[in-house]
Amino acid sequence: MIDSKVYYVRTLPLHKEIIDQDGTKSLQAYKPGSKIELSEEEALKYQHLIETEQQFNCRQSNTTIKKGAK
Repeated sequence: MIDSKVYYVRTLPLHKEIIDQDGTKSLQAYKPGSKIELSEEEALKYQHLIETEQQFNCRQSNTTIKKGAK
């Protein structure tokens, strides 16, 4: 089994290629803010589109603070 970690899609939609059990290839789209499970190799491939949970939570809290500031 391949180790995978959970990431969040950052700003642009991420299109991940899925290969079904019968060998059929298709694309799965993930919207910004979506959780996605990726292997280390996939994470490197999509590194410009993803962030860790810690980065996501930090960015979300910073955005919320800025919106509420006067």
